This record gives sequence, C-alpha cells and structure tokens, in this order.
Amino acid sequence: MIGKSLNHYRILRCLGVGGMGEVYAAEDTRLKREVALKILPSEMAGDPVRRERFKREAQMVAALDHPNIVAIYSVEAADSVHFFTMQLVEGKSLDELIPEGGFPLAEFLEIAIPLADALGAAHGKGITHRDLKPANIMVGTNGRVRLLDFGLAKTQPQAPEDHNSDETRSVDALTKVGSVVGTIPYMSPEQVKGLPVGPPSDAFSLGTILYEMAVGSRPFEGATPAELMSAVLRDHPDSVCRARTDYPRDVGRIIERCLQKTPSDRYETVSALLQDLKSLRQDPGSTSQPSDNTSVELPAKPSLAVLPFENLSGDPEQDYFALGLWSDINADLVKISGLFLISQMSTGVYQGKTVSPQQAGRELGVRHILRGTVRRAGERIRITTQLVDTRTGEPVWAERYDRKLDDLFVIQDEINEEIVAALDIELVRGESGRIVGRSLKSWRARDTYYRALAALFSFKKEELEEAFQLLSEAEKTEPDSPLTHVFCAFGHYFEGTLGFRDPPEEALDEALASADRAIELDDPTGTAYMIRGMIQLRRKQHEEAMVSAERAKMGRPSCPWVYALQGAVSNYSGRPQDGIDRARLAIRHTPLVPPVFPAVLATAHYLLGQYEEAADAARGTLRLAPDATEANVVLAAALAAAGRTQEATEAVQEIYRTSGDFKLDAFAETQPYKDATALDALLTDLRSVGVS
Repeated sequence: MIGKSLNHYRILRCLGVGGMGEVYAAEDTRLKREVALKILPSEMAGDPVRRERFKREAQMVAALDHPNIVAIYSVEAADSVHFFTMQLVEGKSLDELIPEGGFPLAEFLEIAIPLADALGAAHGKGITHRDLKPANIMVGTNGRVRLLDFGLAKTQPQAPEDHNSDETRSVDALTKVGSVVGTIPYMSPEQVKGLPVGPPSDAFSLGTILYEMAVGSRPFEGATPAELMSAVLRDHPDSVCRARTDYPRDVGRIIERCLQKTPSDRYETVSALLQDLKSLRQDPGSTSQPSDNTSVELPAKPSLAVLPFENLSGDPEQDYFALGLWSDINADLVKISGLFLISQMSTGVYQGKTVSPQQAGRELGVRHILRGTVRRAGERIRITTQLVDTRTGEPVWAERYDRKLDDLFVIQDEINEEIVAALDIELVRGESGRIVGRSLKSWRARDTYYRALAALFSFKKEELEEAFQLLSEAEKTEPDSPLTHVFCAFGHYFEGTLGFRDPPEEALDEALASADRAIELDDPTGTAYMIRGMIQLRRKQHEEAMVSAERAKMGRPSCPWVYALQGAVSNYSGRPQDGIDRARLAIRHTPLVPPVFPAVLATAHYLLGQYEEAADAARGTLRLAPDATEANVVLAAALAAAGRTQEATEAVQEIYRTSGDFKLDAFAETQPYKDATALDALLTDLRSVGVS
C-alpha cells in the first residue's frame, strides 16, 4: 500500500497491523496534513460481520469527544477499500515506554489519570472497550496520552432492545456470548470465560495495565495461552506495595481493587477510580514513609500554610461555618508583608484529608502550618488551633477557645497575634490596624456572609443568585460594611466572565461600581482594587490596571491573584520579563493546583521568543485544565513559531475541540494588547497552522 493513494490520501508508511485492520500514516493532499488511515484488509472486506464491526468502531469513536481519545475525521471507501481517517499521534505506545521496575510515581500518575479519564468518558457514552492493553495506548511527543483501537468495543444497551431487529441481530453476531475477545494477558476473568462484559471488565484490564506500569511486569504470567487464562482466573499477583516501597500504599490498594475476580468487588465506575488516582496527585505521600527532603524550597521570610478547619459539630450543614472561619483567618494573614502565606487554592486540596505536618511542609514549601477545628452549638463556639513546625511535627503553640459567637472576632485577633508573636514577624506601619480592620461587626451578619461565600465560589449561576440575596441581607444588617460590596463585585465579575449575563459589559459595569463603593468605604482586604484592576485590563486601561494591582498588593502581599494580575498587565503592556517574575511568584504561592497562572507564564515566554519554555508552561495549565482554550492558543502559537508544525496542529485541534465556535477575529478582540504589533505576531503564528 505504501505510495498508493486512496481518494486524496497518499499512503506514506505502515504504523501497525491489528486484528481489525492495518493502520498507515498518510498525507491528506487537500488539507496538507498527515493523518492516520485504518484500512479494513481486502480479505476481510467481503465479510459483512467484519465490515459492520469496522464501521461500528468508527461510529463509536466519532461519538467520543475527549482530549485523551484519538479523534476520527471521516469514514470513506475507494476502489472497494474501506477505511477511516483519524488523528495521527506521533509518539510511542505505552508498551514501548514501561521501564524495567516500573515508572516513578509522578510519571505513573501523568499516564494513569488521563487514561482513566478517557475510559470513563467512553463508559459515559455506553461503550466498553474490551481490548485495553499498553499497545493501544499512545503517549505523544507532547506527553499527551491517547486511547486507541476501539475495534472490539461494545455498546451497552441503554433501553430495552428489540431482539428481532436487524440491527440487534447484527450486533449480537459481532459479540455473541461464548466468544472470547480481547488480548489474553489483559482480559478480565469474565472475558476469559466468554461471559457478557461491561465497564467492570475494563476496570480489571486497566488494573493490569496500572500494575505493569507500577512494577514493570504483568500481574499474570503463563507459558501458553491456556496457562495464561488459568492465571487470570485463579492467581493473585504479588502486592504492588511490596514491589514498590517508594509508592504510597494507596496505589497498591487502587490496583488491588481493580483486579478483584468478581466484577461487583471492583470499582463501580471508572470515574470513582479516577478520583482516587487524582487524590494521589494532590496528596502523593498520604500513606508512604515520611521523607526529610523538602520538595519546595523554603522562602527567606517566615512561611505559613493554614489548612482547612475541620467541622466537629456533627452537622454537615455547619461546614460553611468552618470554611468561612478558615477563609477569614487567611484573609487576615494575607495582609502581612513579613509573612509568606500559601494560597487557599493549594491548602484547600487537604480538605477532608489527614496529612502530616512534614508532608504539608514538603509539598507546600513552608516552615509552619496552622490547623484547627470548629464546633458550634447554638450561640456557643469552640475553636482549637495548633501552630506546628513542619520539620519536627511538634506544636509551637496551641490554644482552645470556648466562647460566645459574639466573641468570634476577638478569637480571630488572638489567633493572629499569637501567630505573629510565635513566628517573630515584624509588622510594618499600619499592618496591625489592617489585620483587625474587619468591616462586619455582628456575628449574625458574619454568619450570613459565610453562607454567601460558599454559594459565590461554587461558580454556578443559580448559586450566584443565592449569594447576592445573602449579601443583600448582610448589607441591611451592616450598611456601612465594604465587605458585602467587595463580594458583590466578585459575583458580578463572575457573571460577566463566565457567560451568565448578556451583554457581559453590563455585569462588569456593576462589578466596577461595587468595587468602587467598597473602596470608598475603606475596604480593609485590598480585594476591591484587585477586581477593579482585572476589569480595567479587560478594557485596555493598562496604566490604571497596574496602579490598581499595586494598590491591591499593598493590602494583599501574599495573594497569588494579585501577582497574576500584575503579570498579565505586564505581558499586555509590553513587559513580558516582568510578567515572568510575577507569574512565578503567583505559582510559588500556589504550589499545588495553580489554576491559570502557568498560562500567564506561557504568554510571557512566548512574547520573549522563548517558545520551548512557553510550550512547557502552557502544557502545565492544560494538565490541570484540559479544556483551557487560551492555553491551547498559546501552545499552538509557540509550537508554530518554533517550527513544530505537527504538534502545533494537534494543539489547534484541541482549540476547536474545547471551543467549537472559535473564531480568530473574535478572539483577537478580547486580547488587551497595548501594542498591536505583538497581537499581529500572535495571530500570524496561529494562522500559519490553520487557525481562522
């Protein structure tokens, strides 16, 4: 087939041969790009069962829109040859990559998490893969994992079937009970027996792959197919924990659950498995031996992370109160310039988890943590707090407060004073007043405000409405409070930027008015200036935005969002080196799960012509948020500028996958570049790889 053409596809080279077809790399001569062609061999084309299965594979994969599943472009025929075209993934299959002894934990998770995500998406569409194996998993040159080859996949019935229909008879002929389909080393016990299979079967197969990735060898071995099938049915593999003492024990627990012989003993859904894998990334050392090594370098100044306060009231309805108090204490401490405070976005990953002080110190790069509990009963409250040294795990200071709710603010002041004293922090002039300068004096107004916070940061339209109502109630209680106006500004900003209001500019006008009112009322948090700066940048008011960002930084010297705002303003104003410095500070304050800050860093590197660094930073964003369109835009532009056209094309495909109605001209209108030349260069790079 090499050198031949099918329609407008010129076949370049063979990529592989499987049970359901031959796969070739080909040039699409119309669109001037390389694609993969899966061809049904001529000896199979005359078999209606084979043709049906081949067609069904294309239909099923085309129904899946997921960044970790190879995309189908078209189903075609030429000169009696049946084939479909799909995304060409340059890279290596997983079976070529698994090292002797298995992957390090970080690489294990980089592959396992997107693989489980892709499989869960297939199951969500009612599709069971039935042939999971390392050879059907590609890791691209850009590090992206993609699941391939749905040739043996089967759809699960979504409603009672008409077993007399032609369609049902055709599908049953392809996958009738009693036939054994799959690849033996990765089959589930029910597959080996020829029984009906569903998602739990795929969970077992995924478990065998995860075992091999962790240990470097398969869980089941046999010299012949019969011995191998017997091992799948009866044997229990050696423990992952015994083979990989450097892995958290939870890895072994997850894999062991996947490999249970009875389907009902496995994960009920792959989505549940995915959540367990993600928790390992957030909390990788949860059950492993502690290490004396610090994974994130300590800052020069005193450093602290406030872990989520635990609600001990026995009433989940009181969770909002513990969350609100935790947020309040962070809001006080973020104002201290002599303290390096880790953002709540990172400490929030420990919500509901048990974590040692040493582990938190390693992962967050801090010398101390503050942890606490809250128990509320009527108008009484008990708060316990501990300031702990992350090197020794020993408390530096601890206290218990049994008070009335009216004393809540006094308790917060005492906690802050003890932290400042214990860490020997020198307050600069005016900071002491800012720390205690709260604007809600009534605990009832504060309780309403805590409820509003929980609704506001759900980022859901209906809960935003509830947040506005609660903030209005708090304002009626304390009309001179700037705090209610600050968070109304946040709410209106979310309405305008998340597509909840049309036109969005009306919501942004209201956000700006609320922020300005909070500033008039002497907002002690610095947040109003930050919101004002974000809106000013969107409106290309670069100098005003930087002034607002600087004012916000004066009130919030440890706030990563302020640093990110400064970085974005610097980028769009033609000072990308400053953008790099600010973005790195934002990321350092959020060492776990920095949401959009790597995108600010990526843009800065791109503007400086540092295209490899830009691509790496953009991928950092996409690992956290695969649907981040703007990160894919920067990635595509950087790869195009670096001459890596094939990878840039893949990024372009992701732009249209995540934002199907993406228009380059409309995108350009949202980019607040001060210098049109910088924007023109970006657009030129994007157009060069097919963005329109």
